[in-house]
Amino acid sequence: MRIARRAFERKLDTDNGERVVVGVNHFRHEEQRNELGEVFRMNPEAVRTVVERYHRVKETRDNAAVERALAALRAAAATDDVNLMPLLVDCCHAYATVGEMVDTLKREWGEFEEPVRL
Repeated sequence: MRIARRAFERKLDTDNGERVVVGVNHFRHEEQRNELGEVFRMNPEAVRTVVERYHRVKETRDNAAVERALAALRAAAATDDVNLMPLLVDCCHAYATVGEMVDTLKREWGEFEEPVRL
């Protein structure tokens, strides 16, 4: 909550000129505008290629190795004294997806929900 509040304060300070950010609120070129930039559009062919590669990897990987790596990650996440980075690397080497790794950690730790403050 404090981080969000401070980010908001910094944005206000930048917008009203109290905080100098070169190229944003000071020392800008005359032709610079405050409009949003160009909207990014995905190339449909590139999307198709990436999705095909994703499915090919999931079909050809050793699913037993993925399950072993994810089980080791979950067991280590249940303790507070194990460095998870080597286990995450093992998951990557077994071709576990980022989503699978995140889901494994969520099952062990839950998901953060910012408390509601009125």
